Amino acid sequence: MRFCYGAPPKFERAECIKTAYKTSSYNPIYTVVHISLDENPSYEALSYTWGDTSVQGPRILLDSKPFQVTVNLGAALLNLRDEASGDPKERILWIDAICINQTDIQERNEQVQRMKAIYSSAVQVVIWLGRYHETQDDMLEFDEDVWELRSIKEGTKETTATVFEFMKSLSRRITKPEPGSDLNRPFGDMLPRGTRDLANLKRLLMRPWFERLVVVQELLVAQQAQVICGRCSLSWSELEKACGLLLQLIQQQATDLRIWGNFYCKVKN
Repeated sequence: MRFCYGAPPKFERAECIKTAYKTSSYNPIYTVVHISLDENPSYEALSYTWGDTSVQGPRILLDSKPFQVTVNLGAALLNLRDEASGDPKERILWIDAICINQTDIQERNEQVQRMKAIYSSAVQVVIWLGRYHETQDDMLEFDEDVWELRSIKEGTKETTATVFEFMKSLSRRITKPEPGSDLNRPFGDMLPRGTRDLANLKRLLMRPWFERLVVVQELLVAQQAQVICGRCSLSWSELEKACGLLLQLIQQQATDLRIWGNFYCKVKN
């Protein structure tokens, strides 16, 4: 028997899902919980892209009943587990594809009016960029003459971790600048593998999530936000500061405009 929605929550309440884990297994148990937005609830709101809905994703168990999710959401739920600690924590999440009855047009329209309250009341907005490698990454072409690269391998935890640490280091240049730090150094000299790491950085920042207009609204009201790709993460404030410094570096190093092109225009806007 498939999961069936009950009556939609009242305006001051929201429906979330709670993840819990069996003692002997990391397979999560998802249960529906209702929270009051007026009582400082402790939950996280997921910001992500649905992806290709024509491709069948995995099924999760919601209140012990099968519930179909998209491929991207399934990957998010999998990677949001805190398995590294050996004791995965319970999380309460608001996810539009699950917490809104998508087949009920009236409920969907009503929930849209509540998005600001839902995202502003969350203790944290979790930004899911996707797995270490996504199929759309392969669509981003790199001019071999400019990048001096013949191919870019699929993203891995290592390459993603390198990119995230680079962004964090740029953020630290603003919050805790090191004496004598040289902002005139070429980008390639700032990363262990030079241009190859820059290509991975550009590929990550061109993910579909950055194309969503609604993310502006979600972020404007967020108390704080965390950016996650696979199981690598950094805060939105770190990413924001790093992108600001990237703009400064790109402007100072005009030759790199050939490399950054449309990415420069996107970040600037």
